[in-house]
Amino acid sequence: MTSQIDTIQNDKIKTSDTGRDRRPQWLRRGFGGALAAIALGAISSAAPALAAEPIQVGSNFSNVSHSGVATGGSTHSCGELSQTFTLNLAADHDALRVSVDNGPLVLFVTGPGGEYCIKAANGVAEMEGYWVSGQYQVQVGRRAGTSQNVPFNFTVSAQ
Repeated sequence: MTSQIDTIQNDKIKTSDTGRDRRPQWLRRGFGGALAAIALGAISSAAPALAAEPIQVGSNFSNVSHSGVATGGSTHSCGELSQTFTLNLAADHDALRVSVDNGPLVLFVTGPGGEYCIKAANGVAEMEGYWVSGQYQVQVGRRAGTSQNVPFNFTVSAQ
């Protein structure tokens, strides 16, 4: 499995492929979607909602997970963005992974390194590797043209 990562530069989108599917086998087979749909209620919003607390990523950071529902929200060239997470990186990280899974989802990452649009492949959108210190806005949404709300699992992990 590869995630499609689009780098937005000068209003043009450049595409590349990265990574492999590292989800547990039960999730790759599709059971995660049913569990998430049962566990989550629908959230509606006209603009991307900001997660309550910024996620602090320091030297002793391990993993953080949040659940939500991509409802559409604001329309962007990357997709219909509905929830925003703020990541504060106190230092550079050699192996940090940000992912969202469970359907036709997108991640739109804005930070010190630029803007990146990551579209899900096989239900997972992820960006992993070297991250420079600073503040990042990570917006989760659904692909344009998706009419249903999509429950998701958002994860930040140190590799």
